[in-house]
Amino acid sequence: MARLVGTYECEWKKTIEDPEQLKRFRHFINSDATDDNVVFVSERQQIRPALESEKSLIATSA
Repeated sequence: MARLVGTYECEWKKTIEDPEQLKRFRHFINSDATDDNVVFVSERQQIRPALESEKSLIATSA
């Protein structure tokens, strides 16, 4: 168990810290375009994906 705990690596943290691996996480692999369907809202000083009901409110206020 000690060996397992000692060799543990968080895969997400490792990916976030590696710019080459981070490049793989885009909406479209062959384009720098963003996905207009993905909308974020601020909650507790962080962003989160908007709920469907929030998306319609954002669209009507824009």
